[in-house]
Amino acid sequence: WFSHKNTQLFCDFILRWASLQELKKARKPSIIKLFKSSSSRTIPLIEKRLQAIKTAKPLTEDRAVISAHRLEAMALAAQMLAIIRAIKVFDVEILSTFKALPDCMIFSGLPGDMVNLFNTTQLSGFLHFC
Repeated sequence: WFSHKNTQLFCDFILRWASLQELKKARKPSIIKLFKSSSSRTIPLIEKRLQAIKTAKPLTEDRAVISAHRLEAMALAAQMLAIIRAIKVFDVEILSTFKALPDCMIFSGLPGDMVNLFNTTQLSGFLHFC
């Protein structure tokens, strides 16, 4: 259902519906609202996800297994959200630091947008190397 699991949308989805049982009970408008509240606004993709949810079958119906994994998924999603938010703060700080470097204009003149060219890890590694 999600090609990228390192996103706020994925984490919000898991925190809202941590089990297939919960998801199957959800109202369609609620699911659509969550998808539209993020960057996933394309109707064909939303419809594809809704169809996949509708036809999904549980791997198990063992309540103990579902309960334990549900809690684990929620804990991991909450941790991932904190990391995603922290990375955004780092991105802003790294970009600000980059713009303040005396050599910034040299690199800014290269093809590509420096804001989007490097992700946090690449740019922070680059800045550390210099």
